Amino acid sequence: MKRPGVARRQLLLAGLAAPWLCTSARAFDRVTAGERYRAWLAQFHADIATTSGKVPRGEPVTAADVERWCERSVAPGSRAVQNLAEWLTVARRDGMSRSGGEIVYHGPLRLALRLMTSSIPAGQGGLYPEVSPSKYPDRVLTVWYMHIHAGEHLAPYFENPKRFSPYRLPPDGQLARNAYPFLLFEDGPAGLRFGGFGQEWYGALQYAYDLQFH
Repeated sequence: MKRPGVARRQLLLAGLAAPWLCTSARAFDRVTAGERYRAWLAQFHADIATTSGKVPRGEPVTAADVERWCERSVAPGSRAVQNLAEWLTVARRDGMSRSGGEIVYHGPLRLALRLMTSSIPAGQGGLYPEVSPSKYPDRVLTVWYMHIHAGEHLAPYFENPKRFSPYRLPPDGQLARNAYPFLLFEDGPAGLRFGGFGQEWYGALQYAYDLQFH
């Protein structure tokens, strides 16, 4: 007998689930998506501040802390949980930024929040496949392609043919790699919850971080 979570996921993949999850079945509304994204981002900022304030000073932030205090903005069991736990631990230890002589270096959490704040939804790429066994077998994450407003600083990254082949926005409902940066969201009755970075978006973050040291 199949587990309920597996059966539910098969229904979702077949497009038979609740309408708020079947985003690939209709055209992507950028205006509505932008409003939802900004509402999520405000909650995400608030949850990060709450988590940092709840964990005793000097102690690392754990995945359990993130799942507890960021419940409204981060999908439990997702890759985003571990990313956030690690970055919050570093930020609380070293500060969101640190000084190196006259140069101020920004940590990964501060840079990630900056890039998220400067991003707007551009399209959606359907459901993201889970390759490895998941603690949450009914977890379904949706690909949100994000346009990052970062001026000329990230242009070399997006123009690099080794990264993008080429840089382009895929059609709605289509997941394409090495094409456009995207974030992953769980999209359910409670609203958006962050599930992780696509490698194309994470690469932009890594590029921005490394750029500080050149």
